[in-house]
Amino acid sequence: MSSQPFTTCVGVTASEEFTFLRAATDRIAKVTLPSPSLFANVWHPERSRDAYPTLDDFLADVVTIFREEVQELARLGCTYIQLDAPHYPLLVDRGWQAYYEARGWTVQRYLGHGIELDASGARVLDWRHDAAALRSEAAGEPKSHPEVTGRPRD
Repeated sequence: MSSQPFTTCVGVTASEEFTFLRAATDRIAKVTLPSPSLFANVWHPERSRDAYPTLDDFLADVVTIFREEVQELARLGCTYIQLDAPHYPLLVDRGWQAYYEARGWTVQRYLGHGIELDASGARVLDWRHDAAALRSEAAGEPKSHPEVTGRPRD
């Protein structure tokens, strides 16, 4: 028996969860993904340096994984992706400001670069939505239109 108070799930992606959910319901499935900027909280200047010398090095890999996941979800037909837990409101607190500054990010850098990181998922998609089709789909009406989805950009 493990001494960990939780179960670690390695290799299960949101795309796999979406595929399961899509098969289990005819309703619109919402997929939530953690915001890339949220991962700034898990990089540590001393404990992380062997793998990632800087926070920016770490976040570059986070964004790569995030973008690949968003592209795969779009390819599978996911039409509802929510970005979870951006921490921008924390930046009004001086304690959190000091926390991020100790990692090399000023408040201005966190806001500027953090928003850029979080928007990276949307930039991989070419959204071509018909507003009327989205409303009818959300109301549960049968689809009489082509699949409404964000498609990966070429």
